[in-house]
This record gives sequence, structure tokens and C-alpha cells, in this order.
Amino acid sequence: MKTKQFGLLSIVILCLTVSCGVKKPINDIVSIKHGTSFGMCNGYCFNEYTYSESSSIKFSKGWGRTDLSNYPDKYDTTEFSNKDWDNLLELLDTEKFYGLSEVIGCPDCADGGAEWIEIVTEEKTVKVTFEFGSDVAEINGLLTFLRAREKQ
Repeated sequence: MKTKQFGLLSIVILCLTVSCGVKKPINDIVSIKHGTSFGMCNGYCFNEYTYSESSSIKFSKGWGRTDLSNYPDKYDTTEFSNKDWDNLLELLDTEKFYGLSEVIGCPDCADGGAEWIEIVTEEKTVKVTFEFGSDVAEINGLLTFLRAREKQ
């Protein structure tokens, strides 16, 4: 009887030890969004890209002092390969990202613009907003990739 209890206890301890050392897989990410906006602007002053495993969608809308009738909402969808998605995920350190403040600096103060990255998982959505064009050390690799891709 004691041998069975000891065996069962050993299995439970082993399972707990293994599960504590395992990081949550990054593949639970549904999408990654990157956007910019400018408050004192005319035209399409709000742009947001949504990246997923199979596509990239750019959403643009009139913002600020814009006559919205001249700037209807626009959606542009492009292919986003599995390789691009994998590259994007490799550049994302979720622990560092989730450790960032919701707002860094003073986004769009003095009409400098705001920029953000938003991670959407099946369980939660986390958005970090910062001053347009600024470096955020914890996500610089990710920012460099996204900014370069969006200029294409």
C-alpha cells in the first residue's frame, strides 16, 4: 500500500515540476496589431495593421480634423505567409511585452503621434501605446520588422 502511495506521489510531484518549467506556448497568439494615429491631422490619420497566421489587414480611417465624408474607412488585405508569421512570433518576447506599461511616454502629445502594438490571444488582449517612432527596448526587433514591412 505504501509503495502505491509513494509511486502516485512521485508521479504528481514529477508532473508539477515539469509543468512549472514549461513556458506557455507562443502559438496561442491569434493576432498582432500595430498602429499609428495623429490627432491634429487631415486625411487617413489612423492606420492599423492586423497580422495573423494567414493574412495582413490594413485598416485606415479619417481622423482628427478630417471631413470624414471624403475619407471613408478602408480595408486592404494582403497575404501574410506562415514564414512571415513565424518570423513575427520569433521577434516577440511575450514576457517582456506583457511586462511593459500600457502607456509609455506621452503618445500624441504636442501632435507627435501615437503608436501601439496589441497582442490578441484566446484568453486576453494586451495593448501598449507609446510615442510615434520611439524606440521601446523590449520590443525593438518587433518594431523594426513591422515598420519596415508596412513601408513596402
